[in-house]
Amino acid sequence: MICYICGLDMENWKALVCHFKIFHSLKSYSTYTCGEGNCKQSFQCLATFKRHIHVKHFPELQLSSKIPEQSCTNSSLPPLNNSENVHRNNSLNENINAEIPFNFELVSELLYKSAVELVVNLHSNNNFARVDIINIQAGIVETILTPIVSMLKKVVEDEIKEPTLLSKFHRVTSVIENTFLYCSTEYRLLDWLINNEFLSKINQFTINNEICPVQHIGETIFDEKNTTGALLPLKFQFKKYFEQGSLILDYFKTHKKLNDGIRATLIDILIGQVLSQQIPMSVSMAESLADQIVAMFKSEVKDTYFMKIGCNKNPKGKLYAKYYNFVRNMKNTGLIPTPITKNKTMNEKKQKNGWFEKKFVSESGIDSILDVLKYNDTSFPELESNWRATVFYRLNDIKNSHSTTEILNKWKQYKVPYGHKLIDIDYNILFPTGINIYQDFEEKSDKIFKLLNEKIKDLNCRKILDTLKNTNEININDNVKNGVLIYLLHALFAPTSKKVTRDEQGKKNLIKYSIKDSQDSFIVFGESVDIMQQHLEQLKSRGDPIQPFTLIVGTIFSHKEILVYFDSIMYKVHSILRSIEVCYKIFHLFNLEYPCQSSIVWLFVQNYFFGLTSSYDKPHPKLVQILSDLKND
Repeated sequence: MICYICGLDMENWKALVCHFKIFHSLKSYSTYTCGEGNCKQSFQCLATFKRHIHVKHFPELQLSSKIPEQSCTNSSLPPLNNSENVHRNNSLNENINAEIPFNFELVSELLYKSAVELVVNLHSNNNFARVDIINIQAGIVETILTPIVSMLKKVVEDEIKEPTLLSKFHRVTSVIENTFLYCSTEYRLLDWLINNEFLSKINQFTINNEICPVQHIGETIFDEKNTTGALLPLKFQFKKYFEQGSLILDYFKTHKKLNDGIRATLIDILIGQVLSQQIPMSVSMAESLADQIVAMFKSEVKDTYFMKIGCNKNPKGKLYAKYYNFVRNMKNTGLIPTPITKNKTMNEKKQKNGWFEKKFVSESGIDSILDVLKYNDTSFPELESNWRATVFYRLNDIKNSHSTTEILNKWKQYKVPYGHKLIDIDYNILFPTGINIYQDFEEKSDKIFKLLNEKIKDLNCRKILDTLKNTNEININDNVKNGVLIYLLHALFAPTSKKVTRDEQGKKNLIKYSIKDSQDSFIVFGESVDIMQQHLEQLKSRGDPIQPFTLIVGTIFSHKEILVYFDSIMYKVHSILRSIEVCYKIFHLFNLEYPCQSSIVWLFVQNYFFGLTSSYDKPHPKLVQILSDLKND
C-alpha cells in the first residue's frame, strides 16, 4: 500500500496507518489522498479512506476479514462437516499469519520512534529546555514504565517456567524499560534526528537572564541565572506542515529550486509560526532558521534569508526583515504597545575597496618624465609611454589626495579626449588578474534576459522588454540590446536605500528611491547634447556629488553618441559596454562610492561582469540570490 505523501510502499494496512501517524503526524480526521496507481481521490477522514482502499484496490482483504464472521447455517449453502470447517478456519488463520507475521524488531522500532515524537513535540509545542525534557523522561520511566515492567515480571515469572519463552519476555520488558533509547541523551536525540534527515542541528536560545538568589555550598548567594530554551527542530515541522499540503515540496522536487513567490510564502509561514509560539527573534535564531531552510531546500542560498553584516548591526535577509516589518505594523496599529529595541548602527567605512591598503614603491629617476607630463604637450603614444613609466608614483599620489579635483588638477592628462585609456593603464596595475566585461558577455547576457523575462514586474520596463523581443533582430545592434539590458537591470534590483534630508525648518524628510532614480544615476538618454548639458546643470544645482555615469544622445532604441561623464569631463566612447567599463574603472581607481540610488546594480556589474569582490562591498540578499540563480541556470 502506497503512502501518498512520500511514496513509500507499506506491507499492509496497519503498517500504513502507523506510518501516517508516526512520520506524517496525521490524525483520524486528517485529509487523506489515495496513492494507488493513478487514483488521486481524497477523503475527509481515515475511516472513509480505509473503506475506499478495501473496496476499490484490495477487495481480497475485505473478503478475508468477513469470512470468519459468516454463519454456516444458511440453508442455501451446502453443509460442511466439522472437520472441514475447522480445517478451513485453520487454513485461513495460517494465511493471515503468513501475510502479517509478528515482527518484534519492527514493533520495537515503532515504540522508540513514538518516544522520539513525544520529545520532539515537547521541544516544538511547549519550548521546554532540554534539562526539563530529560526530567520528564526520567519521571515517565520511574513512575510509569518501571512499575509496569515490575508487575509483568512477577506475573510472568510465576506462570512461565520455560526458558525460551522467558527469554522472549525479557526482551519485551527490556524494550519497554528503554522506551527513550533514541532520546535518552541530547547526543542520541540529535543523532537520530540527523540520521533520519529531520534536521541539521538543534540550537538553544536564551529565554531569560537575571540575577537571583541561588544556593552554593549551603549558602545563599546572588548569581546570574540563565534560562534557555531548545529551538524547535524546524525541519521536523517543515515535514509535518508541508507534507500535509505537499505543494511547496512537490514544486521543489519537480523544479529543483524555489521562485520568489514561494520564498515569500515560506517566510510568511515561518514568521507566523515564530510569532504564534511567542519565540523571541534573535540573530542566532534567524541564522538557525536560514541554515535549516538551506538544509531542506538544497538549491537555496543562506544569504537570501540571513546575512550578518557586522558585530553591532542587525542582519539583513528575508527572515529578519519580515519579522520586524510585521512587528512594526502591529506596533503602528496599537497591537503592540512597546517598540522593538534594535541595536545601534555604526558608521559605514568610507573606503570603497582594498587597494588603498596596498603599498607601492615609486619609480626612481623619473623627475624628467614628471616635468614632461606637467609642462609639455606630447603625442598620445608618447604620453602613454610616460604614463606607464610613472604609474606607481601616481598611485601613491592618488592615495594621499583628498579629492578627485585635486587629482585631476595635478594629473591634467586625465582630461584629454582619450583620457579613459590612461585610466585603463592605472586600473590594470591595480587589478592585473581581473576579468573584463567583454569576457563571455554574450552568454551572460542571454542568462540575464531570461531572468528579466521571469522577474520584471514594473510596467514601463516590461514594455521596453516586450518591444525588444518583438523587434526584428536585424534592426537591433549590439549597443541597443546591451543598453536595454543595463537599463532593465534596475528593475531586477529595485533600490532599497533611502535618504534623509532636512528642510529649512529642520524637519526630517525621508526619500525612498525609485527604479527611475536608479536608472538616471546610471545611464541617461537625451535627444541632443544641449539637453544633456541642461540635465547636468540641474544635477550640479542640487549640490550633491555627481558620480560617473553614461550619457546617450538619442533614445533607448536609437543611439547617436555614447558619452561618459566624470567631474566635468566627457569621454566619447564607441559602445555601451565600454562606457560601463570606463565608469567602473573610475569608481575603483579614484576610490569613489557607488551612487546610493543604483549601488546594488553597480555591485552586480562588479561581481558578475568583472569578477571582483571586496570586504568593503555592502551586502544585499537580493544580489546574492540573483547571482546564485544565474550560476545555477
